[in-house]
Amino acid sequence: MQEIVLETSFFIKITMWLCFLILYLFHLLQENLEAYYNPRFQREDLNLKSYHVTGSLAGNPQEKFIVTNISENGFYAVFDELNKAINSEFKAVVFISGEEYQVLGRVVERKYSGMGVKVVIDDNWNKLYSKVKKLKILD
Repeated sequence: MQEIVLETSFFIKITMWLCFLILYLFHLLQENLEAYYNPRFQREDLNLKSYHVTGSLAGNPQEKFIVTNISENGFYAVFDELNKAINSEFKAVVFISGEEYQVLGRVVERKYSGMGVKVVIDDNWNKLYSKVKKLKILD
């Protein structure tokens, strides 16, 4: 009878590749759960008057947007008309409950008439995010 002998190095290699694959898939899943990749609306369902978090581009108050989704690391902004000239750097003023917050970030997603913004985490952003969570807006 013939014996089948497999080397342990084969199992180690397979185990390492499987671990790498699982970690990579977990990373992709975490990224896709971020607000800046998920607008959380269908365009035909969007009623701009029902949103409480709005904003405008810094230096251009005519370019208004609403925030449809928010997480610790960013948000999704929807414009009436998406300005294609907005580059990857994003500077804006976000309004909530009569207060305004300066936000700096980087555009990481563009779809529909909006964009996902990964923000630079600072005191302003932390205050804005905690206020949104405290008021249970966009939950």
